[in-house]
Amino acid sequence: MQNQYYCSYLWEQGRRESNQDSLALWQMSKGRRSRLFGIVCDGIGGLLEGENASGYVTRQAAAWFRTRGYKIKGNRKLRAELCQLMFQLHEELREYGEGKGIQSGTTTTFFLVEKAGFFWGHTGDSRLYLLRKGKIRQLTTDHQEKNGALNRAIGVGEWKPPDTGWKRMKNGDALLLCTDGFYRGLSKEELCSCFQYEAAEEVQITRILKQIGERKLSMGERDNLSALFCKRNKN
Repeated sequence: MQNQYYCSYLWEQGRRESNQDSLALWQMSKGRRSRLFGIVCDGIGGLLEGENASGYVTRQAAAWFRTRGYKIKGNRKLRAELCQLMFQLHEELREYGEGKGIQSGTTTTFFLVEKAGFFWGHTGDSRLYLLRKGKIRQLTTDHQEKNGALNRAIGVGEWKPPDTGWKRMKNGDALLLCTDGFYRGLSKEELCSCFQYEAAEEVQITRILKQIGERKLSMGERDNLSALFCKRNKN
């Protein structure tokens, strides 16, 4: 990733008794092809073992990327494999819960970046933002009812395939992947303003993410706060 991407993350327990968020960031290469995979999962509050559900999906998705995802050719095949993986994880978590007499589930949002652009997938209410030329765009749609309840998740409820998409990624573009504890109460403009100046290196990105986390805690946020930020170098 040296000189091509600048990445960092925030993983903050906040005021919760445990951290039910999980995240991972991996970069793999095969020949001239190099891919970067990021995922954020948020265990569903109010259900049991949310940290186990989010951690399991994160680990299994990262393992898939290390063994398969970094070398698959074609967006159709990539989408098919990722949807199949999410279905498998949904069924495994559901069966695990039934065996213990509980319900447990997680949101999951991820991106897979390569030279031409990035593929993304999404289930739940974590979010993926694209920052380009001083503007920010939310790429995902929250899967929520009007009362805020989730209507789509991995491991609980009826299976629904993740939303997916593909976009070109230009030099200087950045991706922000975060849980609801991180973005809640902040407008897109406020999030974008935090990255207005040149966040070119990991140490700067880390400082910005930490400042946002501290601001959220000062606002009274009680949820876990997690975020991945990845920027493509302009050079």
